[in-house]
Amino acid sequence: MDEFIFSEHQEGSQPTSPTTTFQSTLSKGAVQKSWVWPYFNLSSDHTKVQCQVPEKSKQGDPCNQVLCRGDQSSTTSMIQHLKRIHQIYPPEDESSGQMPNPNLLKRQRGDQRPILTVIMLRQAIAYLIAEADLSYSIVEHPSFINLLELLNPSVANMEYGRQTIANEVSLLYQAHQNQLKESLKAIKHLSFTLDAWTSPNQKAFMAITAQGITEDWKLLDVVVGMPTVHGEHSGENFGNIFVERLNEMGISNSLISITADNASNNSTLARQVQHRLGNSLFAADKQLLGCMAHVINLAAQDGIKAIGGSPSGGKKPEELITMDHSDSQSNRLESRAEPDDYTEGTSGNLQTLLTRIHGVSNYVRNTPQRREAFCTAIDLVNRQTPIRVSSNKKGKKRILNLDVRTQWNSTYKMLRRALDLKLVCIAYCSTQAETAKYSLTRSEWDQVDQIAYFLEPLYVVTKMLL
Repeated sequence: MDEFIFSEHQEGSQPTSPTTTFQSTLSKGAVQKSWVWPYFNLSSDHTKVQCQVPEKSKQGDPCNQVLCRGDQSSTTSMIQHLKRIHQIYPPEDESSGQMPNPNLLKRQRGDQRPILTVIMLRQAIAYLIAEADLSYSIVEHPSFINLLELLNPSVANMEYGRQTIANEVSLLYQAHQNQLKESLKAIKHLSFTLDAWTSPNQKAFMAITAQGITEDWKLLDVVVGMPTVHGEHSGENFGNIFVERLNEMGISNSLISITADNASNNSTLARQVQHRLGNSLFAADKQLLGCMAHVINLAAQDGIKAIGGSPSGGKKPEELITMDHSDSQSNRLESRAEPDDYTEGTSGNLQTLLTRIHGVSNYVRNTPQRREAFCTAIDLVNRQTPIRVSSNKKGKKRILNLDVRTQWNSTYKMLRRALDLKLVCIAYCSTQAETAKYSLTRSEWDQVDQIAYFLEPLYVVTKMLL
């Protein structure tokens, strides 16, 4: 973005004549070679120019100072005005080092890009905050203001408060929402994917994503709404929320299918949509589709049970570890990871193996001290074996994963990581009495490898679908 700066008028400034008209030099047929022209409008008789650099005292309106061009149509007065009043310097002064040193880093050539305006910068900041999920208050941080001034000195007097940017984000959202409505109305058939969840601050949301094919045969995949869910989390309530969103967007007639997981309330949701829209627009028994990835995950859990195990170490849902990789959960969870039928040094059934690996993973992750001890075991193994283990592409040490019942493929990831760190697990469990109960024999490690081999294709297919 090009620089501009707000400033007070030069003494002896010339008022604009009511009979003089100015137009942007950027739209004229003749090529204006000087770098100053993007900052000025030219009068109809080509004898005067009017400065368009915005001023803070005018809430971003242009400077509007009128300058005479002289007999030779010189740009000297325009250059001097930009230097003295707005601290905007010619490119040749920058390259020759004649500018003050801070300005050397603060501007780029004015003839390469359009002039920065107040609206342009405000919108750019609003897009940044929305896309990067930043706080509105960042615009008031001195470091943020300094960054803008470093990139362009013309923003030195252009400061926005958090409320101004919040309002701008709302305006941009509404503009994009209107544009999205028009785009979706142009697509004859739309399918929708629905999901609902509760955030950490205990607010429930429902995500509505639309998929369709545009006229130029491009896939459209866009979130059309994420309304807050109030009241009971029933299929009827979810169905009403979905239909209301379709009606707001004006796309009810384009609905061809709904994809959701296999929760029982989604069948109720589909029947409610059919009731609200009518059988001609939606048939619950034909147009509700199950989520393939969710079906695969259920198949993986049933497969584990069929060969003698249970996902998440046989825990009931209310006993599952949901610690979000934090160390604050501690000893009350640790005791649950211990198998009831453990017999040291003997081969156990699948559930026993899963429980032991889950137990050592939970044990290692519970405290920083145990993580550190595990990393020490990693270093020990790496010094004693020719093949280095447990490092990712950036060389950072990896530790054991936990499986969680509600997280797809988490059992496979836990087993795969344990197999990758097999030598480390053996060394770690053999060094202290507390972890000896999680030790596996060679035949048990072979069983773990077989389980991972069984789950791997399901993991690969799930990644392909998502």
